[in-house]
Amino acid sequence: MTPDDLDRIISAAVSRALAERQPDPIAVDPEEAARLLGISRRHFDDHVLPHLAYTRSGKRIIIPVAELHRYLDGVGPRQDRRQTFAAALPPRRPKG
Repeated sequence: MTPDDLDRIISAAVSRALAERQPDPIAVDPEEAARLLGISRRHFDDHVLPHLAYTRSGKRIIIPVAELHRYLDGVGPRQDRRQTFAAALPPRRPKG
């Protein structure tokens, strides 16, 4: 097998793989959204879905993938949220 033969084989394999690849979806249902985030459907419904902008089509919920990215960008590290929450609290009264 010559290097040219190997190049043709690799090129053909790459072309087939690219042709078979499905495009990334622009929207998903809640089950797929939970899977993408790595959380349970129940946790998604209880804690994430209320913070998302989504569309209904009949009984079906459609969530833009961009909305999942927006949600994740707004969550931030846990420590930062605690500091923000603590800053919003009134000052503690001294004991005594």
